Amino acid sequence: MMVDFKYVNSEQYKENAVSFWKKRNVAQKLALMIIAFVFLWIFSGVIVPHHEKKAKQTQDAIKIVSVETIETVMHAPKLNVTGRTEAQKRVDIVALTAGTVESIPIAKGSAVKQGDIILRLASDGRGAAVEDAKALLAQKNAELEAQLKLFENSFISRKTINDFKTQAATAKTNYERAIAERDRAAIRAPFSGLLNDIPVDVSQSVRQGDKIATLVALNPLKIIGEVSERAVVRLNSGQNLTVQAPSGAQYTGKLVYVSRSAVGSTRTFRIEGVVENADLKIPEGASVTVSVALSEQLAAKIKRSALTLNDKGVMGVRIVNIDSTAQFVPVTIVDDTQDELWVTGIEHNAKMITVGQDFVIDGEKVRGVDTLQGVQKP
Repeated sequence: MMVDFKYVNSEQYKENAVSFWKKRNVAQKLALMIIAFVFLWIFSGVIVPHHEKKAKQTQDAIKIVSVETIETVMHAPKLNVTGRTEAQKRVDIVALTAGTVESIPIAKGSAVKQGDIILRLASDGRGAAVEDAKALLAQKNAELEAQLKLFENSFISRKTINDFKTQAATAKTNYERAIAERDRAAIRAPFSGLLNDIPVDVSQSVRQGDKIATLVALNPLKIIGEVSERAVVRLNSGQNLTVQAPSGAQYTGKLVYVSRSAVGSTRTFRIEGVVENADLKIPEGASVTVSVALSEQLAAKIKRSALTLNDKGVMGVRIVNIDSTAQFVPVTIVDDTQDELWVTGIEHNAKMITVGQDFVIDGEKVRGVDTLQGVQKP
């Protein structure tokens, strides 16, 4: 029988609904609940369109990253090398004649000039030998002069005059030898430098060939270092360099030698430079830091924290493209300072991600916020 709901009051409606629900089995009840849920879901789509809700969810999912606008400029990078100092010259001075040490006028460790007397041996008759040779030479020269007059008047033969010439020449040679022997007793510096060692004492006897001093030339000072095979191709003789001494003082100089042959199993290459050391404050054998100025190139200065690695382990940075997507850009470090890096590979005015680069992938939509405004890490 059809029920006219127009005449049914609310109490009767409730009773009928409850009776209707009680009469349904579990399967029927479950079906009715599903129909009601679908009806409500469709109705909610009319009020709040699904594409608006999806857009809002997508917008909420976009990551916020901090970016910095990159500026590329011409930069002359420096190659930093740990090196050591070495004397420009080092000579062991030996006695050229035997004798007894008479005096050592210059103290060990003192600076000397070329020609300064370092050590003097006792004369041991060398001075007297010079005087005797000098007198004999004068005698032979006088005899030769007299015989030449006789020869001019044909009183003696040519053979006789030649004998007198030979005697005079021999006397001159003996005189020069006596002077040389006397002078060998005074041992002089062969070049300007530092008297590094004197292994003998006054009154000590020395033989010919015995070492009596070590002289080193420390101005200019030689700088020795070794560089990798990647660095050696960027170096040439004549490039400017700066040396930081153990005291912290800095000295400028030039690169004078770059080896093109690797050293042993290390596969490194020897380089040499020279710096002025007029005050002799840089000692020989000291460890120094050498900075070689390389050719200028277009580069960008970035913070170390901006570096990241891609899936292949390549080092680089991430930027935000014009379409607001993230992109990995490989870079090459050309200079390394205490706080920042100079790199190549980034375009001028690129938006580099400084915070959040490790939390996004290539092609992912991001929203870049200027570094100065600050952003929390994702």
